[in-house]
Formats: sequence, C-alpha cells, structure tokens
Amino acid sequence: MIFKKIINKIKYICSDIVLGIKRVFSPVYLHKNIKIVSPEKTLSKITEYLKLEKEGAYFRFGDGEINMIEGKGAIEQDSNYSLGKEMREALELSGDDTMKSLMINSPRFGFTFKESKHIVPDAWATRLLERAYPFFIGDKIYCHAALAYCFEYKKKEMKDLLGEIRKKQLKIFVGNKLMPKDILEQTFGKNIIHIEIEPKNSYKDTSVIERKITDILNKNKDKFYTIIFAAGPTSNILQKRLYGKYNIFSIDFGSLIDAIAGWNTRAWIDLDKNYYKDILNQL
Repeated sequence: MIFKKIINKIKYICSDIVLGIKRVFSPVYLHKNIKIVSPEKTLSKITEYLKLEKEGAYFRFGDGEINMIEGKGAIEQDSNYSLGKEMREALELSGDDTMKSLMINSPRFGFTFKESKHIVPDAWATRLLERAYPFFIGDKIYCHAALAYCFEYKKKEMKDLLGEIRKKQLKIFVGNKLMPKDILEQTFGKNIIHIEIEPKNSYKDTSVIERKITDILNKNKDKFYTIIFAAGPTSNILQKRLYGKYNIFSIDFGSLIDAIAGWNTRAWIDLDKNYYKDILNQL
C-alpha cells in the first residue's frame, strides 16, 4: 500500500512538471485565436460517431470540475482528494475520439449567440481557461453548452442526435434515481436502462456504479453501447474509467435532463416546467 502511494505521488509530481512546462511555453495570452467548436458542429460529431458506432466520449468540464482538481467542491459533489486525482486523469485524456469541452461559452472564444442563456462573460471564461488550458493544449475545445443550446435553438441538430440515440437498442442512462421513467423513454427511447445514482455526492459510489455498467457491457462484449451520463463530476470519472476499454460512446448529457424533467436545478433553466417538455415533443 505504501509503495503504491509513493508511485502515485511520483506520477502526479511528473504530471505537474509536464503541465508546468506547457504553461511556461504556451501562455494563455498567446492564444488570442482560440475558438470553441460551435454547438452545431459539436452535436454533429457526436451524432456521426453514434451513427458509425465509433468508440469515443464527449466530456463536459466546467468550473466545478476544475474546482475538483484544486481541492474545492461543486454543486453535486463535495471536495474529495481521490476525485481530484481522477478528474486530472480525465482532463489529461487526449485524441480525436476524446471530445473535451470547457465552459468558456463567451464571445471572445466564439460563442456569440447573445440570445442564449449559456453565454458567460469574457473575463470569467478567460479566468477558467487560464486554470485549465494546459489540459487542452493540442486538443480542440468543444462546446460545453452544445446539448442545452441546440435543444432550445438548433432543433435540427438536436433532433438528429436524439433520433440516433433512440435507434440504438443498447443504451444506458446513469443519473439521478428520482428521474421519471417516462422522461427517459421519451427522450432516449423505450429500451433505455437506468442505473440509478444519488442526487449528490455520488462519487463515493463510483466503483459500485462502474461495476453495474461493466456487468451489462460484459454480457454483450462485441456490441456497441451508447452511455448517457447525468451524474455531475462523477460523469467524467466514470467516462474516464470506461474509456478505451469497451465498444461504447459516452455522452455527458448534463443538467439538460433536469430541465426536461421540470427540475429547476440551474440558473439557465426556465421556471416554466412545461417549456422543455414542449420542445421535446417537437423533437
């Protein structure tokens, strides 16, 4: 046990050194031309991967996730040292099939949809990028608000994505145990498997949740699965643990499913509980 702790300590020291070197040689002020991938293109790539049944993952990193690696808490999750370490590992993933998004939805970084509730001030987005950008050097930064934005404003892209998910026979939803079955079925299709989690601090159950997922996947090892997460920071950890091990594409669906269910869990969610259900009926 002591030897393992020493190895892990050396590993993270080395990681800090690498990130420090990146920070020195790629200061954020040189990246004036950084632009996030548009919401429409973000959704179109996810849809393409599902259609072709290609392995990959769409990750969503916001200020809460960056807080985690800095030893702070988030809305759904108190601070946790082990979670912070695993969050770093998720952020360090790289590759074309790793769609990492960051919540820098501001005009400076190409999010110019002023009618959107998801726009953030340039100064706020810049501060978040300064904290996180070493993890994104060499990678595209996908739109963090792509799902919620397209659900409300770009319905063709959202309809294409949900249509592709609904076609799939093998799919899993990992999220709040209180989420109504009819909401999940209307959104993702009637054959969706719901792995229930606690609404808050679900990281403590991560290994149990992971085992439930892998038990299902191992029954059909050669089959392609779509896995939809709505588990706060725990989503990133589970996506990271499953990444590259199974024939899956995982999607962090975020709090959009809360909005569809009529739960006002975020500032951007409209207070009219029927607003998002009405949109879903159009999709």
